[in-house]
Amino acid sequence: MENENKFVLALYDFSSKQEYIYKTSKIREISGASQLLDEMYIKFIEILQANNIPVAFKNSDGSYCDFSTKSFPVVNINGNKVEADGQVLYEGGGNLLVLFKSKGIYIDSNKIFSMYILQKYPGLHMLSACVEYTGIFSGTDESDLQRLYKENERQKNFCPSYDLTAVTPMTQIDPMTFLPVTEKFSKEQPGNPYPTEVSLSADRYSKVVGYNNNRTNFEKKADAFDEGLTAVIYIDGNSMGEKLKSIVSEDYDTGVARQREFSENVKRSFVSNPVKQLEDDGYSFRKVIGGGDEITIICKAEDALNITTRYFELLDKSMSVLPNGCGQQMTEAQKKNTACAGICVIHAKSPFTVAYEIAEAACENAKKEYRKTPEKPDSYFDFYFCHAGVTADFDYTRKREQKMTGRPYMIADIKGRLKEKAAVLKKAGRANVKSLGVAAQKGQTAFDIEVMRVNAYLADFNDPADMIKPKLLPDDLKIVYDIAEFYDLWFCGSDSEKEDIHAADN
Repeated sequence: MENENKFVLALYDFSSKQEYIYKTSKIREISGASQLLDEMYIKFIEILQANNIPVAFKNSDGSYCDFSTKSFPVVNINGNKVEADGQVLYEGGGNLLVLFKSKGIYIDSNKIFSMYILQKYPGLHMLSACVEYTGIFSGTDESDLQRLYKENERQKNFCPSYDLTAVTPMTQIDPMTFLPVTEKFSKEQPGNPYPTEVSLSADRYSKVVGYNNNRTNFEKKADAFDEGLTAVIYIDGNSMGEKLKSIVSEDYDTGVARQREFSENVKRSFVSNPVKQLEDDGYSFRKVIGGGDEITIICKAEDALNITTRYFELLDKSMSVLPNGCGQQMTEAQKKNTACAGICVIHAKSPFTVAYEIAEAACENAKKEYRKTPEKPDSYFDFYFCHAGVTADFDYTRKREQKMTGRPYMIADIKGRLKEKAAVLKKAGRANVKSLGVAAQKGQTAFDIEVMRVNAYLADFNDPADMIKPKLLPDDLKIVYDIAEFYDLWFCGSDSEKEDIHAADN
């Protein structure tokens, strides 16, 4: 009992977040689940304050409340000014770090919010870990942060990876989650005089409500990508763990200030600013997930490369997320904001979860290329076209294609090698570009023969300077293959050519 009144440092997290988000293939529910997770720590503070456990978090203007280990700040609760029982150090990367006055307050807080989650958001599992405050924020293995991260890992290992749901034989079950149906409502369908009855478990219903309550006007316009081909773009920041580790301080006040600045910089540079600018630029897309240095968006397939290019232009112009004075051991190149992207093009009617898994795997493949040059980091991207059903995992498919494809590419290649080769190939026309792509798969000899045929065809219409080079390097063959596969979406020329392509398809 002697330690009951000592400060404790607590870390909050949610287990199996990916499983919670992707338990369903419905875009609205996936987006709603992501939105709920983004807001859950705000709800945590609100619920505690409603139960007379005030926690200092953010001011009305969105800035963090002043932090000090010497005295807890005064907060306004229902018009009354009271001293806080806890204060948030920072929130970022899916975690919330809180300093409580005592372990008893920490335990009471967990009881209150755990019951709230159980009632409102079944299927979501909160994790918490705490260590006794020592005054050493970071910088050593015995610091509060290092001990807290180890305790958090231990808690994750003990967390069950399944849901226990007791149902009777006559209980109606949601076919997607296998949880009991708790909500039913009628959904009007355009052109259908008979409304469809929808039955959802509490888990899915909370996600739908979370989505409907947080849609912006832009998202309402971008709701439907349900015809033709669509693209899922998954982007993840590079070396963020290394950058976070470089922010050290034995002093709590200095360490908290740096962690807060880092967290806000990451959100601003990787999600909020690029998304706002893409909207202002007039791109049609929907942000499905966005938090920390990770973002997933869905858009029309033909817009995917332009959106990716524009995103990385904005990221490259953003200031380094590292606070001043941090990352002393890093080069200027390593301090820059870089990320990797994976793009999956798939039919709009296909399950979103399939496209997401491929886009995430493509991003990870791009990161493998990024890690080959740690001293000279850059942004990379990979892309994949699901022409038919997915019959193998991404890694197997990429290994099978490695002699044909040049993917992944550096982001700079979009306006560099890819654009240059596409400009040359466009002179040959769509049919010849496709035939060159087929020949490129067969090797150098087959490709050289096809180039001679195409050049013979072009000889009557073009200057010699416009001819396709008869001898390309092996890497160039791979670029030709990649351009040919995505030619109709990203590399074809004028609007009239696009119209001809669609007319031929029809």
